[in-house]
Amino acid sequence: MNAASLALALFIGMLLPLQALINGALAKHSFGPVFASLASFSVGTLVLLAWWLASRPAFEATALAKVPWWAWTGGVIGALYVAGATLLIPRMGAASLICVVVLGRWSVRCCWTTSASCIHANPSTACASWAPCW
Repeated sequence: MNAASLALALFIGMLLPLQALINGALAKHSFGPVFASLASFSVGTLVLLAWWLASRPAFEATALAKVPWWAWTGGVIGALYVAGATLLIPRMGAASLICVVVLGRWSVRCCWTTSASCIHANPSTACASWAPCW
């Protein structure tokens, strides 16, 4: 790991509580946490689309057919995180929320990804790797 990667990861970590606080404020002043999460995802989608198009990608639709089904679940997990954080931020506060989120990430890292190698695991056997957690 180089210093630039570490600095970027630190910066991203600093943004997590800000994102939750900003989305919480949007929820309070608009139509609730689900709308705020949808708005956040919509703006993020536009930013990522512009970034991707600016990088002049080579796009082949046939490559998408080769992607395993479970690789698409990251968006669902992201939506659950953003909506959950937006809902919980006024109840828990930023520091408590992020601490519990980090604890949850740590528990998954220790119980699942260490033994299953997470993304590189065969999805049909990944669930069996939860056994050491119990």
